[in-house]
Amino acid sequence: MRKSTQRAIKEAKQLRETAYHEAGHAVAAVVMGLGLRKKGVTTLTTDGNLGYTYVRQPRKTQDGDMRYVVVLLSGGVAVGILKGEKPHETQDLYGAGTDLEYATAALCWIPDMEAKYKLRRLLYETAQELLQDNWAAVEAVAGMLIECRSLSGNQVEAVVSQTRGQLQYKGGQ
Repeated sequence: MRKSTQRAIKEAKQLRETAYHEAGHAVAAVVMGLGLRKKGVTTLTTDGNLGYTYVRQPRKTQDGDMRYVVVLLSGGVAVGILKGEKPHETQDLYGAGTDLEYATAALCWIPDMEAKYKLRRLLYETAQELLQDNWAAVEAVAGMLIECRSLSGNQVEAVVSQTRGQLQYKGGQ
């Protein structure tokens, strides 16, 4: 196989995983009631990241922090579901190492590290359940990101609204 073909295959795989990762964040932000900024979500970045989701920051409350952590963890969870795998939440979560660091930092109001990790684990399970229940939206947003590379917050919200209740998760098939 030619190097250019190998590179194209690798880039297509990376784009697909990035699209699902960002779609996971975007759908979770909408479902968790945080919403997205006007810029929405993109797989086009110049800062070294593969993609970015512009989530509206919640008010600084414990509830807001927990909802934000679910959104942060949802990127890696989406890629795990796509691959039919269930990684342990302390793993890198398919390029989500930074997301995991931010998720831990968002729980700064919990002084005990063991309690913080226990809550983060519960929020990780919440992210898994949320994305499985809204998998049709994740697939639709990811497909649009692969095609268009960027979506506005309003476009993502419309997709989530249109796909609500269309459970299509089939265990990673």
